[in-house]
Amino acid sequence: MRDIDDMLPYLLPYVPNCADLTAYRCIREAARDVCEKADIWREKDTIEITDIDGECLSTFGDAEIKKIQAAKLNGVPLTPYSAAWLDENHPGWDGDNQNEAPARFITQITPGKIMVAPRATGTLSVRLVLKPSLRAMTLPDFMLEKYATEIGKGAAGLALMLPNDDAGPNPAMATALLTEFNQFLDRLAPCLPHPMARSICAPPIISASPLRRRWPSRTKRPRSAFPA
Repeated sequence: MRDIDDMLPYLLPYVPNCADLTAYRCIREAARDVCEKADIWREKDTIEITDIDGECLSTFGDAEIKKIQAAKLNGVPLTPYSAAWLDENHPGWDGDNQNEAPARFITQITPGKIMVAPRATGTLSVRLVLKPSLRAMTLPDFMLEKYATEIGKGAAGLALMLPNDDAGPNPAMATALLTEFNQFLDRLAPCLPHPMARSICAPPIISASPLRRRWPSRTKRPRSAFPA
């Protein structure tokens, strides 16, 4: 992982007087948008579930879980599903496991919090698709090595929509930079699941931050589909 400060040289040439906190927020927004467009950040994790509720937290502190691609509990495969799908197809799935049935499913109930069902304990091995958290102070190495220039332009475009220390916003330059960033996003492989895939997407996060906005002229990405 790399410190978020390592991204500043890619943003500050366009917005030299941008305050650090504003720069960090804009960098996170651009980096998150890259990860929303394509499943480029994948990690494996092994977690000990000791709570009888069958719940655990991801160990990636500066990341949010976008999808659970695969999982095993004590070596037995689990099927990833959304909580909404489980509610519809397996009512009561999150209740007490009085019959001590083996776990069959895995889902994300809140950002970063995973639950197996029926509830069980043991060693959980998961493969996750991640995105930077809203408070991330580090980014994965590959993001700077491969996408620093593009993320810097996207972040600068956002920052230029805001007043800086000695001038007002610069909509013309902001639009030019965001247009370049959007073109880069369009070249990324779209985040579309295979029709038979059962990976679950994280629940949407609604932010009150004024920096959360749609990129101009960006095509709306389809929602993931879950098998009925």
